Amino acid sequence: MITAEQEKTDINRLRKKAKDFLAVHSLPSVKDEEWRFSSVRKYFTDEIAVAATKADAITFPDYFAKCSGNKIVLVNGLLCTKCSEYSEEGFEVKSIAANNEHIGNHIVSPNFFTALNDLNFPFGLHITVKGNVSQTINIFHVATDNGYVFPRIFVDAARNSSATINEFYSSDYEAVFNTITEIKVDENAQLSWNSIEQDIAKSKVINTIETKCVQNASFFHTSIVQRAAFVRNNIHVRLNGENGHASLAGFYHTNENELVDNHVLIDHQVPNCESHQLFKGLLDGESTGVFNGKIFVHPDAQKTNAFQSSKAVLLSEHATVHSKPQLEIFADDVKCSHGAAIGQMNKNELFYFKARGIDEQTAKSILNFAYSAQIYEHIKDESLKNYLLEQLKNEAGIDF
Repeated sequence: MITAEQEKTDINRLRKKAKDFLAVHSLPSVKDEEWRFSSVRKYFTDEIAVAATKADAITFPDYFAKCSGNKIVLVNGLLCTKCSEYSEEGFEVKSIAANNEHIGNHIVSPNFFTALNDLNFPFGLHITVKGNVSQTINIFHVATDNGYVFPRIFVDAARNSSATINEFYSSDYEAVFNTITEIKVDENAQLSWNSIEQDIAKSKVINTIETKCVQNASFFHTSIVQRAAFVRNNIHVRLNGENGHASLAGFYHTNENELVDNHVLIDHQVPNCESHQLFKGLLDGESTGVFNGKIFVHPDAQKTNAFQSSKAVLLSEHATVHSKPQLEIFADDVKCSHGAAIGQMNKNELFYFKARGIDEQTAKSILNFAYSAQIYEHIKDESLKNYLLEQLKNEAGIDF
């Protein structure tokens, strides 16, 4: 029973607001504009079963043993202290307190899944970056059940700080990771965030990242999606301090009936800010890819530079791509552009290889590797980048 005093806490107010929202909003469908290209009801049901809080056995991705630096493990949304290894040099890890006025404030446009997380998250991970963190912070999301998992993260990158944070997903179950990460990048701070969503063939991921950048702040995000049943990345960055910078990149490789939906927003609220978006996909089988990217420039956001590009290569005649680039510009002194390209593998490039004695399959592997590697180069963690590139070479059967 919640007491009158407990009802005053920020988290309980957040939960009540979410409960009220869910009372009138159901699972989205293709009739909802923000979900029109993602047939959510094909992958989800109205039944919400929350995963167990305890775990008997934990399966980690290969990179867990290979990576150096700090390791923070969230099992079914809860911090696993015995699995985690971190030094807290330049940063601090704690739980989100009941009275946290910032919790939920970054969610500008709530939806069914954000409200579901608000109502159900069992633990909030609060990371404060205090200085220049030399060792990467690696966050491992692990599910040990078929139900919903609700990781909740709040990151506060303090003034003049810098850090790289990687997040990984791992499960052998038909789990649903419904993750919310709220990020504040303070003045002159830099934060690089990499989302690695792969080898979760039975699982589904709805990953919402809401970022606020103030004056001279920089935010970099790269997502890599492979061998995942369903992934929806909601990546929203709001530049509300002058000379803010945001760079978002993503690569996805889908097969069979997999679906990957990258829903991106960069909101230019003040003058003299710059943003970049580059997303690329390889689609095989009967899979589906979605890119919905928006650049919003407010009337006062003069001298904005904003660039957006999405590309997709169809490896199968049954694969489908939906690309919806959007520019909403209400200022007149800006440089903004967007481009979208969807096609098949270039036959002239294949002929170039075959004319030099390279068989067609090897030629396709090399071309696919070169096409994908451009996104991997955006990853600032050299160890992770080299690991992923080596993994990409092995999958393609390339040795060079």
